[in-house]
Amino acid sequence: MKKEAARVTTSVDGVVFEAGTRTLWSLRWSDIDQVQAFKLDLIERETVCLELTAGQKSYTIDDETSGWAELLDATARQFHIATDWLTIVIAPVFATNRSVLWDRRTASALERFRSSSSSVRLTSKCRVVVKGTTLQDWNDALALVRGMFGMVDVDSNGTPLLQGLTTRHFLGVHQATIRFRAGDIHVGGTCVNASQLEFEVPPGDVQTDADRELLLRLLVILSAYLRREAIIATDDEALVVAQPSGELELRQPTADSRQQV
Repeated sequence: MKKEAARVTTSVDGVVFEAGTRTLWSLRWSDIDQVQAFKLDLIERETVCLELTAGQKSYTIDDETSGWAELLDATARQFHIATDWLTIVIAPVFATNRSVLWDRRTASALERFRSSSSSVRLTSKCRVVVKGTTLQDWNDALALVRGMFGMVDVDSNGTPLLQGLTTRHFLGVHQATIRFRAGDIHVGGTCVNASQLEFEVPPGDVQTDADRELLLRLLVILSAYLRREAIIATDDEALVVAQPSGELELRQPTADSRQQV
């Protein structure tokens, strides 16, 4: 049943959350720094939640709240969020599926990236690497990829991982494997070292300008969101370095690496 006492309303200015005759909180669209979605297991049922972050505070609305559908429509229009995110969060059953649907820092970095990406050319055999990461960074990266690109498959010892990564998922038979797609590009990796996030792109997947742009987009959003340099490399050589601001630095490949391009 709908929570009649609680309701959320939207306008051209922002979002208002009320209970009865009281306004509990309100946000202007321009105040929102991040939009996340996730699912909670309440034993008897699951509920989807939308979390709006402004500054150091977060505000959560669940799908039982009156005005939920209108909130989703308004948020999607305001932040240009993909309309299929709800299906990604819902499945599978009991999975939290935390997803970063929009983030101000990554949006700003992507704006800068779009103005400079046309000159970049990449080899089709490469790795995406972010050094100096933490366990939280890995989980944040998965939430970011899920929200920006779609479904992410994470398995541990042959079993789908429904919650976040923990330290055990970097050890022995419990090492987790990760798979997702950025457009037509297949991206995957194994949790070997929590201090270095690394994804691999198989040979032949990066063929067109559209493929290269999607791979660079992945690089830029990871760098901006994790606030660390992100690198596209072939073997042990960096080809492109992304800064958290969205700026890209192109590295001149050596003669040996040019033979593989």
